[in-house]
Amino acid sequence: MPMAATRTDPPVHVVLRRFDEVDLPALVALWNEAFCDRHNFWPLTAQVFRRRVLTSPAFDPGGLILAWAQGEENSMLVGFVHAFKPAPRLGQYRNWPPQHQIALLYVRPGYRRQGVGSRLLQAAENWLYYCPVHIGGDGMACYGLLEGPMPPFFGSTDRLAIEAAGAAEEIKLIHFLARRGYAVDDAGDVSMVLALDGAHQA
Repeated sequence: MPMAATRTDPPVHVVLRRFDEVDLPALVALWNEAFCDRHNFWPLTAQVFRRRVLTSPAFDPGGLILAWAQGEENSMLVGFVHAFKPAPRLGQYRNWPPQHQIALLYVRPGYRRQGVGSRLLQAAENWLYYCPVHIGGDGMACYGLLEGPMPPFFGSTDRLAIEAAGAAEEIKLIHFLARRGYAVDDAGDVSMVLALDGAHQA
């Protein structure tokens, strides 16, 4: 009778810390891995992320929190959350509602159900230190319509954190947030299409 397999890998310790410029390559790589299956995915580059997010007046590195799995010899980025306090009333933000927001929350699949997502969400909420907190939405600072719906970020046709298509991963995220007291505030727009047959074509 074969012996049961035993786990010999050392336990992984996950550390949360705020974003630093040296983290950008790892963040871009995980971003492209996380969102590559979206129907309007466009590969993210460090240059685009720097221009669209890091130089925005809405960006505060304290709100971009990364989860690093610490191994004996190296570490790996396994998750992130990005929160925003109300942006300075400048430029395109001048007339925007002063909301406290979480743009997105992502944990690498192999590290889910280990408390990493809960820790990231709690860290973002602690940093915001305010209620209510809005999650997702096309008006999200840096990622949404405000700066323009352009690749690789999502605009008028998608919600960044919660995609309307109802993919299995998004449903899991909705349930995860619901268990923590979040509720749907705006279900979003409904897109409709009309198939034109020969009778309707000019």
